[in-house]
Order: sequence, then structure tokens, then C-alpha cells
Amino acid sequence: MRGEIKTDRLPLKGIELHIFCSRFCDSINAFYKDPDNLKRFEKWQAIRKGKKEGKIEGKIEGKLEVAKRLIKKGIDEKIIIESTEINKEELLKLKKEVL
Repeated sequence: MRGEIKTDRLPLKGIELHIFCSRFCDSINAFYKDPDNLKRFEKWQAIRKGKKEGKIEGKIEGKLEVAKRLIKKGIDEKIIIESTEINKEELLKLKKEVL
């Protein structure tokens, strides 16, 4: 089994693997040479990037909301900073908003 790659349960060895890889690379290159495929791929990448950025923004907003609630309850600043991982400057801004 060492040195083998199985595709559809058929082992590939040596030259067969080289031919498989060569054909696979040719197919990928042909795909990206088509302008329509390239546009679809770029659109897909932009969507993924947007989703990732949205998740990050959501996490940040969530931490800020938790910090606001903790401020309202009078929780110590050090505990809020440790719990929400926001910095002291951001905490002071939130305190001004909340209080």
C-alpha cells in the first residue's frame, strides 16, 4: 500500500499516478482559462470572504454587548476585560455609552 493512491478503489502506481496528476492539472488549468469559470470562482471567493468577515464582526459585537451588560451590573473592570477580551480603552468607551 505504501506509495499508492486509490481513486474509485483502483490503486495508482508510478507512471499511472503521473498521468493522473497531469490530466488533473490540465483540467484545472482549462477550467481557469475559461473567463466565466474564473468569474464564478472569484464571486465564490468574495462570498466566502464576506461570510468570514461577518462572523468576525458578529463575534466582536457579541463581546461588546456582553461587556455592556456586565457594566450595567457593576462588575469589576478587570473581570469584564478578562471575560470579553476587550481592551481598557474600549471598555471606557462602553462605560460612557451605558452610564
